[in-house]
Amino acid sequence: MRIHHRIIFLVLYFATFACLAQLPDARTINGIRFITGGIGSDVSKAMQAEAKQWPLLLEFSQADGQAKPAWVAGVKVVISDAKNAPLLETVCDGPLMLVKLPPGSYSIAASYNGMAQNRTLVIAKDMPQRIVITWKSPS
Repeated sequence: MRIHHRIIFLVLYFATFACLAQLPDARTINGIRFITGGIGSDVSKAMQAEAKQWPLLLEFSQADGQAKPAWVAGVKVVISDAKNAPLLETVCDGPLMLVKLPPGSYSIAASYNGMAQNRTLVIAKDMPQRIVITWKSPS
């Protein structure tokens, strides 16, 4: 009887965790699949765990110089190929963005509150990357 209760507890525990840790829906633009979100600790943890399966994880935050940077949403992201042709343009629903990009060279332009930052990167097969973009808080 005791083993039966433990089994039921474990099934309910993992079922509850699976429900809480659902990823936001994936979207596709120009053949590039991506997920934006990460609001709430369960969703952000699920997205960070899922990041191992995606070539690119972007994290967006804002720092005031005093405390740990705070994650931000509403970041406009444009990902372009090596020839600077835009492939993906979207606004992120949260501080995290997972992107399925094929191997190659890319540039990222990210804008938040009218302030832009740019990054370049090379995606290699089976080598997920994490790029953190942090803006300074307005004075």
